[in-house]
This record gives sequence, C-alpha cells and structure tokens, in this order.
Amino acid sequence: MIRHLFKLIWNQKRKNLGILFEILFSYMVLFAVFTFGFFYLRFYLQPLGFEYKDRWAVFLNWNDTPGEDVETIQQAMVDQLKGHVEIERFAFSNEVMPFANYINFTGFKTEEKSEGAYVFTADDRYFQTMGMHLQEGRWFEEEDESAPVLPAVVTRSFGKAMFGTDSPLGKSIIEGDNTQRKIIGVVDDFRFGGDLEGRNNSVFLRMATRQPAPRMLLKVKSSAGAAFEAKLLKDFQRLAPGWSIEIKYMEEMRRTNIRQRLIPLIAFGIIGLFLVFNVALGLFGVLWQNIGKRREEIGVRRAMGSTQKEIASQFIGEMTVLATLSLLLGVFFAVQFPLLHVFKVATEVYIAAILAGMLVIYSLVFLCSFFPSLQAARMHPAVALRDE
Repeated sequence: MIRHLFKLIWNQKRKNLGILFEILFSYMVLFAVFTFGFFYLRFYLQPLGFEYKDRWAVFLNWNDTPGEDVETIQQAMVDQLKGHVEIERFAFSNEVMPFANYINFTGFKTEEKSEGAYVFTADDRYFQTMGMHLQEGRWFEEEDESAPVLPAVVTRSFGKAMFGTDSPLGKSIIEGDNTQRKIIGVVDDFRFGGDLEGRNNSVFLRMATRQPAPRMLLKVKSSAGAAFEAKLLKDFQRLAPGWSIEIKYMEEMRRTNIRQRLIPLIAFGIIGLFLVFNVALGLFGVLWQNIGKRREEIGVRRAMGSTQKEIASQFIGEMTVLATLSLLLGVFFAVQFPLLHVFKVATEVYIAAILAGMLVIYSLVFLCSFFPSLQAARMHPAVALRDE
C-alpha cells in the first residue's frame, strides 16, 4: 500500500513538489516559533528568586540636591515610612533592580578563575523586603559597616561558576577595581531580568548606612492602593520639593517586561500561522482537484468492491506520505541546531520544538485531507462511472 502511494505521488511530482516545499517551509517556521516558545516557557516556570507581589518601586531623582542634603531628606523619608501602617518593610538600593532594564556588569576574579556578574548595591533591609531565599550564610548586617574586608553576597550560579562544587562561603573575590570582598552568604538565583530571562551570575554589595540611594523598595499590605500611593507620593514631595519622584508597582513592571519580550515571538508566531493557513488552503485545494480529476478512478475502485474506508484512507495516506517526505527534510535541517549549538539553547528545547512542529503538520494534513477524502469515499460508483 505504501509503495503504491509513493508511485501515485511520483506520477504527480510536479504538482506535489510545490506542496512539499510549502510544508517544509512551514515546518521550519513552526520549529523556530516552538523553539523560542519553549525556550521562554522553560524560564517562565523557574522561580525568580524574589517576590514582586505587593512591592512598590520608588524612583528618586535628586536633581541638583547636594549629597549631604540627600542623606538628610532620605532619613526624613524613612521616619515618614515608619509612620504608615500600610508599609510592612522598606529598603534602599542602587539603580539596578528587577524589571528596570538597568544593569551594572563587573568582572570578579580569584587566583584561579574570573567571571563576570551583575552587581547590586543594597542595604541591610533589602533581603527581607524582596522576599529572597538564603541558601548559605547570612545577609548584610549593621556590624558589616566596620568589617576589615568588605562583604558580598552571591547567587548560587555565581558561586558554582567561580568555585564549582565547593561552597563559596568565606571565600574571597576581587572586584574589577581590585577591591577585595569576602563572601558571607549565598542566595537563590536572582532573575532580575524577569520571567523570560535565564539565570545569571549576580553579586550583592552592601550599601553603607545612610548612604544616598536612588531607589527605594516598599513591601506594602495588599489593601494598599491608589489612594495610599497618592498620599505617600504627596508626603515625599513635601519632604523633597526639588526632586522628581515616581512610584511604580512591581507587578505592573513585570507585566510590561513580559509584554516587551513577547512582542518578537508574537510577531513571528503570526507569520507562522499565516504560512500554515496558506499550506492548509493548498492541501485542501489539491485534494479537491484530485477528487475532481480522479472520479473515474474512484468509481472503478468502488465498483470493484473497495470500501469507503479504503478510498478515504488512500487520499489521506497520499497526503501523509507527502507530509512525511517534507518532514524528513525539515527534521534533517532542524537537528543541525542542537548539534551545532546554535543560539545556545538547551537540547531538550530543540527536541520538544521538533516534535511539536511534526505534530502540528500531521494534524494539519489530517484535518485538511479528511473532509475531501470523506466526500470521495461517499461517491456512488454509478455517478463516477457515468461522468466518465
């Protein structure tokens, strides 16, 4: 039966060649869409390493305010925050924070190895305010103000990259400007880039007590809303009339971050759907044309005792074989991506994309060939032979 189907396809090779390449091109587009889709999904299912719900980010632009005045104003803000029951925790940090699209990347080294890492400068309250997870050691404390060696807290991925299976706790690292730091704690990977970004090496440095900070992070009660936000902003502007102050919800910042990263994937997916739709129309049209031209063949086969199921199976089988030929070529090109480590995507992501693309193509071929094949199978032999 399969050999017969190959003969039928070969006898109509000119007509089938166009469909074959359409299926092949559509499969490669689907493979690309699924690859990036599974790539992002894999990251989305991983924990962020911090909490964003009921967290607000306060952006403080000091403008031309002198440094000593900034320190005084921020201390007044701290006193103001302690008077609001809606605020459970608060912390200060530098510009590098989750979902903010601002980075500080620095090199670190030991006597044996060097690695780059994203650097965060945060105060002693940052850990609890952001709901981070400690693996080893501790977070910064006030006693670190007078420590002989400046402390640092690193993420799990950074510790593994620098020290392998050994615990990084208590080890020394040299910052890019030759500043020596001692690792006092290890936290879970801090995926500040958002849900659709992978793990990265990160190092946290301690912000000195009363050091001016351009960012403030608030952990508020779930009942705090727009009314409290307006009141808080008014209080801050009263304390710092020359500053530019903006409050953002971290949940909204996260949604914006996801939308920005998904735009290219959505655009690519729309193109893929358009191509798949065109292939579906082509398959549907080819089958209807085949049925119109092969009515006499259908009539003869029905007259000789072929069942409706056998007739339908033949037409579906022809399209399935044609799709298989296209997919063999498509899979050949697709497997080159994991073999050559293109885009540095995990192998399992490529495998899932290859299988998902095949499933979509086969489903499409079956759906597009089912109804025309069913129509051909229901054709009465007398009607088909009379047309001949």
